[in-house]
Amino acid sequence: MDVRENWLKTFDRRLRIIQEFKPEGRVLDVGCGPGFFMEVAERKGYDVWGLDPSSYIVRVAQERFGEHVREGTLQTANFENQSFDVIVSFDTFEHIYEPIIFLDASRELLTSEGVLVITTPNTKSLLARVSGRRWVSFKIPEHIFYWSPSTISKAMKGRFKILRIMNAGQYATTSFLIRRLFGLKSVTTGFLKTVLVLLSKISIYSDNGSITVVAEKI
Repeated sequence: MDVRENWLKTFDRRLRIIQEFKPEGRVLDVGCGPGFFMEVAERKGYDVWGLDPSSYIVRVAQERFGEHVREGTLQTANFENQSFDVIVSFDTFEHIYEPIIFLDASRELLTSEGVLVITTPNTKSLLARVSGRRWVSFKIPEHIFYWSPSTISKAMKGRFKILRIMNAGQYATTSFLIRRLFGLKSVTTGFLKTVLVLLSKISIYSDNGSITVVAEKI
C-alpha cells in the first residue's frame, strides 16, 4: 500500500473524531500539504479549505481544490473572522514559532462554538519515554516546541475548552514502523532487506507517540 493510501486511511480515522463534534460545516486544514485530509473531508460533505506556507505544495493541492487552497499563515491568508466551523492542524503545531499567536488567530477565525483539532507529538507518550533521545519526533531544529497534555491545556486556557485529549496514531507499512523503531535509515542488501520489502506490502494502524486535542472556542 502506498503512502497516499495510508494517509487517506489515517485521515479518515481522524475525521470520525471530528464528526462527533461537528458533523458538517466549513473546515480549514492548516499545513494541508497535498490535500489528503481535504480529500477525505470533502467526500464526507464538508466545505474544505487548505493553507500551507509552501508555494510548491500549494500548487499541488490547487490542482484539485483550486482557490480553496491558499499560501501563507493564519495571519496572512486573509480569511474572514468567524468563517470556519473547524480548524485542523495535523503534525504542524510543533513547527510553529509563535503557538499562542496561532491559537489566538485560530480562535478569531472560528465560528461561535467552533472546534480546533490539533495532533502533535506528545512528550509524555510511552514511545517518547521508552525511546529517550532516539524518539523519532525529537527533531531539532525542525520541531520548535514539544507538547504534552498538560502544557497544551495551559496554552489553551482562556481561549478554548478542552473537549477531548487522546492518543493519536497513523497507518503505515510494517517495514516503515520497524525502521522507525530500530532507527534503520537504510538497508540495501541481505536478508533484512528482503524481509522489509515483503513487510512494505502490509499496513497497520499504530500509536505514533502523538496526541490529538479537540477544543471548543470560548
